Amino acid sequence: MKTIFLLLPFLAFQLSAIADSLPILKNKAVESCITKYGEEDDECLGSLNDKTKSELLTVYNEKYHELEKADYTKWWMGTKEQKQNMLSAFKKSQDEWIQYRDNYCQVLTTSEQGGHAFGEVMLSCLINMNNNRITEIKNINP
Repeated sequence: MKTIFLLLPFLAFQLSAIADSLPILKNKAVESCITKYGEEDDECLGSLNDKTKSELLTVYNEKYHELEKADYTKWWMGTKEQKQNMLSAFKKSQDEWIQYRDNYCQVLTTSEQGGHAFGEVMLSCLINMNNNRITEIKNINP
């Protein structure tokens, strides 16, 4: 039992080191807010979060409308049903991706929960995941 208690600080340090080594948990814009505003960074960080959420929603909506306008008759043996299935799958994938993003970032930041850097690493994860998703959506070609 004593061994377990002796190992706990070591394991906590290791988990923290692992979190620090994950690029998804680092974001230059987040670090810039923290450097510029220190403890008064809430407004800057909130603005960053709002910006990426808004950009993700805009890119998603633009792509959805582009897919709605896609001419399925130009697809090999394309049907209206295929197009509707594509639109449904795209919407479902986005809804499920948002849930995945939130859960994934929660898992990655577990070692930081309750710590001073939790907000920074969680926000960095969300922003980086949003930016990755924006790229994925832009690469969809109907």
